[in-house]
Amino acid sequence: MSALRRVVVSLLVPIALLASAPGTARAEEITTAVPPGQSWVRVGHFVPGMGATSIEFQSLDDAGAAPVTLAADATYGDVSAYEKLTPGRYTATVYDSGAAEGSAPLLSRSLDVAANDARTVAVVGAAAAPRLVVLTDDLTPPQSGTARIRLLSAASAADAVTVTAVGGPTIAEDAVLGQATGYATVPAGSWTLQLKAATAEARQQNVPVVSGSIYTVVVLDAGDEKVRLDLVTDAAGAVVAPVGGAKTGLGGTASAVATTATPSPLLWVTVVALILGVALFGLWGRLRRQRRSTWNR
Repeated sequence: MSALRRVVVSLLVPIALLASAPGTARAEEITTAVPPGQSWVRVGHFVPGMGATSIEFQSLDDAGAAPVTLAADATYGDVSAYEKLTPGRYTATVYDSGAAEGSAPLLSRSLDVAANDARTVAVVGAAAAPRLVVLTDDLTPPQSGTARIRLLSAASAADAVTVTAVGGPTIAEDAVLGQATGYATVPAGSWTLQLKAATAEARQQNVPVVSGSIYTVVVLDAGDEKVRLDLVTDAAGAVVAPVGGAKTGLGGTASAVATTATPSPLLWVTVVALILGVALFGLWGRLRRQRRSTWNR
């Protein structure tokens, strides 16, 4: 084998190995918020004064299927990541995380998980009378330059909550404990949300609103008849499937639930191939000059 041929082979082998290597895990690239034929479900604990809970889903269509626990040891204000569930009928059951195995559940209800839908199964209300509700999460991508925000009142200190975007639309008016509102559309940018309630201290906080994103503002107890606002990102950019339920106080920037896809391994293969190609071309020219020099001697 000539020296040039050996060089070519030595450079091509790494490229072949890279091309055949398993790809880096990537977020699912889709054109709609929920992939066709799939369902997304997450759970939330929004009962002030209620201890840690776990929420379990059992398929009613497949008796042999193992139960799926979406939130283990969830405490007040926690929101789980979205998880895929096969469309069908389920029983959602809430257990006290500190109870002995085999203890009776705290709450239970059946629900239909439809294809192409996203749902939040939430424990809401007062600790003396909690209830399990199913919220429909509309993850349809907003128009460019806008975002959608809704409100979920989960603060016992506030009897009726009104939240407005200063200089913009009203997000919720007289929302009561355990009630989720519809979505309001706001232009992307930095907004000041103003909360008013007859039984709680008024509050104003800034919130960054990213174009194409969808949020749920949760009103939570903060002690001493005060409330706080947590921002839950339902979908970020609405270009990939939701993968989490990141939340943050409105004083900071919410972590994106859905992030842009990780670059494909094919991209790295292409870059490496270009670099090696340039090196190969230069080496080929060098060897050719050396051969000519040898022939001329």
